[in-house]
Amino acid sequence: MRVSVVDLRSDMKEHNVKNNDFIQNYIIPSFLGSIKEKILFSVYDLEGRIIIASDMFCRYFGVEDYTQLSGTIPIKEKLFKASHMVENPNDLKPYEDMLNEWERIRQKVISTEKLVAYMNIAPFPQGTAVFEANHFPIWDTTGKVVATQILLHGNNFFFDSLLLKNKIFQNSSKVHKVVDMPTLSDLEFKIIFLMVLGFSQSEIARLLGISRGTIASKISEQIGHKFDISGANSKLLMKKLIEINFFQSLPFNMIPPILKELSY
Repeated sequence: MRVSVVDLRSDMKEHNVKNNDFIQNYIIPSFLGSIKEKILFSVYDLEGRIIIASDMFCRYFGVEDYTQLSGTIPIKEKLFKASHMVENPNDLKPYEDMLNEWERIRQKVISTEKLVAYMNIAPFPQGTAVFEANHFPIWDTTGKVVATQILLHGNNFFFDSLLLKNKIFQNSSKVHKVVDMPTLSDLEFKIIFLMVLGFSQSEIARLLGISRGTIASKISEQIGHKFDISGANSKLLMKKLIEINFFQSLPFNMIPPILKELSY
């Protein structure tokens, strides 16, 4: 039996109508009772557009509730805003990489119908947020995936506003100096920042796209030396950083947006 293009379009339209009906009549009402809670969640249609989200999630994007985000793709909006803030087009690449990885993970959730976990480090106007996220499918009553949900947890937030308040950091485009403390390059600062968040050297290497040997070398030959620590002893370095209260805030946009799938 031959199926015409018109028939295919008709079937697709009917499918979309059924999806939208299920979203409006079941998904949105089922989440309405949770939007005021202190949790970070967002629900997306099959095109990646926001259906509903918690107020706490919405505030990260500068709005009060999900009605102001509905129908948008927040991560794409972030890329659009970033494009108007950077002078060098190359600075947009981390945002583009984050968007592409987010879309790859979303498609994987839909196609495999399985949960995918990932780590997201994202700059916001208020500062830099670090999330661990679970992205999973939502099925309708017939067993078809009609939407996906992201639940964010383990949030760490570093406020850029503290930079001016505490005057701990003196920031230039390439080097970050901490008053009365060693001068660190961007890469050294990123390595230490990720260590503070609890990442292993192997995980840091994967997040930054360099070898574990490079990370170990940076710690033992450069970072450790600057803090009077011998070798690549991450535990001793962490203890020293905590003792001197090294991290109070982050220089604005020092850490690029990163989104990496996690393996358990």
